[in-house]
Amino acid sequence: MRDDLIQQINSSERRAISRSVLFSSIPIIIAIAATVYTSQRLAEASKADERVRSANREALRIEQVLQRTKAEFNAVMVRIQSAQAQLPQVEVLINSVAQRPGEAKDSALVAVWQIAPPKQGWCYQEVKAGRFLVACHWSMDRCMQAKQYSSSATKCSFVADLPGTGWSPRAKGYMGSWFEEAMPALRPPPFPQFQSAPK
Repeated sequence: MRDDLIQQINSSERRAISRSVLFSSIPIIIAIAATVYTSQRLAEASKADERVRSANREALRIEQVLQRTKAEFNAVMVRIQSAQAQLPQVEVLINSVAQRPGEAKDSALVAVWQIAPPKQGWCYQEVKAGRFLVACHWSMDRCMQAKQYSSSATKCSFVADLPGTGWSPRAKGYMGSWFEEAMPALRPPPFPQFQSAPK
């Protein structure tokens, strides 16, 4: 009887201790859960902040590209306006050239021809060290004279729409030509082509 009573008392004490331990552990468990939750939220907030910074950097880059594009566009417009302003002077010069004889006329034609890339001209293509050159002159005679000593040049042909060919010429070539050189392949028609494989 006495032993049973002692066992009941011990059992009651153990249950009381267990409940005490359990209740005292609850705040610790809550604190741990809160810490884990807070860490997760902080990590998510950090990722979101990095995405915002990345978006801001991309927006700044786009703005800089737009500013450069605007500056380049303005520069092109200035060149176009300058060229348009020179057109009346060019027309006057061309008309005056037409009245000049002989060598004076040739010299004036060179000056007019080199002002801006021509819209049309007499052109030939040539092979030089495995690369290709295209050159255009204001007359057939000039074209024939320029290529007369070359054994690797096409015939001279008139090209009526040079801007439409997409070429990128430079001025002050041989005998005052506009030319494009060091090309990996021949320019297609309307530029003249070789009748047979070039040497």
